[in-house]
Amino acid sequence: SRRSRISSRQAVKANNSEDITSMMPILSGVGSSNAVDSNFTADQLAKTMNDPKAIEKTIQVGREYKQGLYDQLVRNKKLEEDLRVKNLLADAASLRAESAERELQELEDKYKQVETEKTALKSRQAELESALQGAMNFSAEDSAKIKALEAEKTALKSRQAELESALQGAMNFSAEDSAKIKALEAEKTALKSRQAELESALQG
Repeated sequence: SRRSRISSRQAVKANNSEDITSMMPILSGVGSSNAVDSNFTADQLAKTMNDPKAIEKTIQVGREYKQGLYDQLVRNKKLEEDLRVKNLLADAASLRAESAERELQELEDKYKQVETEKTALKSRQAELESALQGAMNFSAEDSAKIKALEAEKTALKSRQAELESALQGAMNFSAEDSAKIKALEAEKTALKSRQAELESALQG
């Protein structure tokens, strides 16, 4: 009918003027019970639209629109996977940092124990020095006691040297682990920053 032809012409008016962007939601089949399916052929659409060229362009734009939606979906899934991986890396970095902190605490405890034993040995050495000095004033019959004291003094000096070496090693471990923890914390901070970027990208 004449009214139907007029309605069809109005429907493709935007296509005739090369401005068909506003038809994209209809082409996607969203929000309209009688939306035009972009998979329709030009012959099928020609029953309601009189301009084949406009029909072809409408179909083309509709397909491009759907392709754009699909591409966005693919990008979103890629971002989600990146975010999942970064979350796992952040968790692993956090666990490594916690483990390094525990190791550092153990080394600090060991350092304190060595310091305590070192102090006790110094006190005992001072007592032996005093006893040895007094023993020298005794008669020759006390020479056996003097020899025993000398032997203990030598053993104490040897043990003190071992403790000095162990103490130096503990200090070195402490410094190395402190640097390790700082590096792990920096990695953890960088991963959290990247995670925030990915979450922001997903929101967009």
